[in-house]
Amino acid sequence: MKITTYEYVQKPLTETELFIPEKPFYCFQTFIRRSIRIIPTIWNKKSVQSLKNGEVHKLDVTCVYQDFECKIERFTINMHMVQGYINNNEKNIKADICRMLLEEDYYIRTKEDFNQDLNDALKEINK
Repeated sequence: MKITTYEYVQKPLTETELFIPEKPFYCFQTFIRRSIRIIPTIWNKKSVQSLKNGEVHKLDVTCVYQDFECKIERFTINMHMVQGYINNNEKNIKADICRMLLEEDYYIRTKEDFNQDLNDALKEINK
């Protein structure tokens, strides 16, 4: 039996600007019905050569859902993984948030709005 093998080459198509918040960012996704808080962590050490001092190196994300299911998710997105999440069409919450930022698929909210949603969800969960 003979088979054909292929070499997959990663070829750049375009460079696209991706919004990465440099201060706490609050938004809401209407279709998914989730409130989101993104808190960037700024790199301030000199031990890793690939990161520059003052660059965002990870995003701490909190998502609050209150529609069909009341739940709260918290996770971290490392900046070196963002390009892979988008280019590999990954299907996970981290990739979803990266695509949301890329496509600007959100409405900006205030810290107070997010905290109200978070407190409402906590009350519902603790019933």
